[in-house]
Amino acid sequence: MGKKLTFLKEYDVIPSTSGEDALALVKEESIDLVLLDILMPGMDGYAVCQRLKNQAYTQDIPVIFITAKTDEESIEKAYDIGGADFVTKPFKPKELLARVKVQLKLQTVLRELDFLATRDSLTGIYNRRKFFQLAEQMYAKASDDLYAVMIDIDHFKRVNDRYGHHTGDDALKNITRAISQALPKSSLFGRMGEKSLLFF
Repeated sequence: MGKKLTFLKEYDVIPSTSGEDALALVKEESIDLVLLDILMPGMDGYAVCQRLKNQAYTQDIPVIFITAKTDEESIEKAYDIGGADFVTKPFKPKELLARVKVQLKLQTVLRELDFLATRDSLTGIYNRRKFFQLAEQMYAKASDDLYAVMIDIDHFKRVNDRYGHHTGDDALKNITRAISQALPKSSLFGRMGEKSLLFF
């Protein structure tokens, strides 16, 4: 870690000397945020950011530009290509640290909202809408046979009526947990209705 970034000691900072190295790093490491200079040898920061935003596995990583460029065109371009924030050199360490914290907190909130919007609130598996969205993508890419299995839990109403909805909820959670553990990682698993489950 360079001297200029010692104030980020609470984070695991991985330095990179070029845009090409940075793009290689995001393939190998789990990166939560990128601090990026616009002016770099070879590939500039704009090109690096563009590449990050064009790849599905990196497009959601927030990018904070740190640069000596202060003209409006440079700042506008940084935001237009997907930059989350822009800090000019010489930067104030506390200001940059605050901006990093804001972006990381925002990412946490976005992940939580995405989970709530795409998962069944009881079991944590995909809800009906997200399941079919992902299933369509899987079907379009599938080169081999694709199998779908639908499970309907018989007499589930009797469990709720006799033992109460809390016990019924626990039963459903245990069933989905057992199925999830048995499925390959490449499978999709979703809840279609009160007692119906479907997976590919």
